[in-house]
Amino acid sequence: MFDFLITLIAMMSFTFLITAVNKRSVVTENSDILIVGLLTFGLFLLNFIGLAGTNGQTAGMRILGIRIVRLDGRRFRWHHAMVRHLVGYPLSSLLFFLGFLWMLWDPKQQGWHDKLSSTIVVMSR
Repeated sequence: MFDFLITLIAMMSFTFLITAVNKRSVVTENSDILIVGLLTFGLFLLNFIGLAGTNGQTAGMRILGIRIVRLDGRRFRWHHAMVRHLVGYPLSSLLFFLGFLWMLWDPKQQGWHDKLSSTIVVMSR
């Protein structure tokens, strides 16, 4: 949730910046909305693929002191982050976010995105 809050704050900041630079509301121009969307998506990729794929932690996970590790003990890399976040998150969002809630009764506390990418979230050291 921290990661989505960070993304939301950044999206609001991008919107404010574009509005201030262009001196008009972003909702009046499709190109302004596209710029805000691309900047936000870039931040999403940096956080969920770049940071997570580098050290197993998104910015929000670092705040909470947790990290993503692979079940087989190998290092969590960017291509694992792509599967987990770009495929697994949309899948986990289906059916009223059931894939995220799944960790509440799963023995390993894995969501569908974790099962798909063979990962688990643990406390950092």
